Amino acid sequence: MYVFALDFDGVLCDSAHETACTGWKACQSYWPQMFNSDITKETIDAFRLVRPALKTGYESMVLLYLLQKGNSTNEIIENYPSLADKFYKETGIPAEKLKETFGQTRDHWIKSDFNGWLALNKFYDGVIDGVNRSPYPVYIITTKQKRFTTALCKYAGLDIPETRIFGLESGEKSRSLKQISMENRGSSILFIEDRLKNLLDANVDDVKLHKFYADWGYGTKEDYKSAHKHPHIKIIELSDFPQLIQNPENFL
Repeated sequence: MYVFALDFDGVLCDSAHETACTGWKACQSYWPQMFNSDITKETIDAFRLVRPALKTGYESMVLLYLLQKGNSTNEIIENYPSLADKFYKETGIPAEKLKETFGQTRDHWIKSDFNGWLALNKFYDGVIDGVNRSPYPVYIITTKQKRFTTALCKYAGLDIPETRIFGLESGEKSRSLKQISMENRGSSILFIEDRLKNLLDANVDDVKLHKFYADWGYGTKEDYKSAHKHPHIKIIELSDFPQLIQNPENFL
């Protein structure tokens, strides 16, 4: 028996555009002079380049702040942890406050212009049909807040029960994987993720865990090279996804 655990952003949904726009709107609450216009295409393109540094949506505010301060995309990718530490010290704004503001900004946008918000989230080709045709249980484990993930799944027509969506509120992904294993005792878990660190950190005792790196997501070239060398991680392309999720034994 197999069970799938899928990351959301970067595996099922390309949400970089929406995340950048929400982050920009949220930044206007703190730095109205620095963010005194609509976000530009150039800024969105730059955000896509630094998107691999982001773990959770609210960090888009930090990335956009750094870009507006003149940091290059290479600087941000290479030195994000230290730049983020400097950001928090300089601004005095705790991460929890940013998370709250980001969520409230997204909630307001959804309430006032739901279709406009939805339109900026694009699902990758073949993933919806692949998930819906899978003969095996499919779960989502994501650092996106559950209410937003659920809304997008319903919009896209993804046939995943809400009880199988583990959002930001569920904690670390290893914890969610453990919960999934308890609900499906004896099953092998196939974990598909575009963030290499999450694959490396994911471990569940006494569970056969197969790790797949999604090369169409927000990873870097360095991530790809590292994943390629890792003995327990398999790299898949987007074209592999429908076949993998329907016939996993062909990939193991």
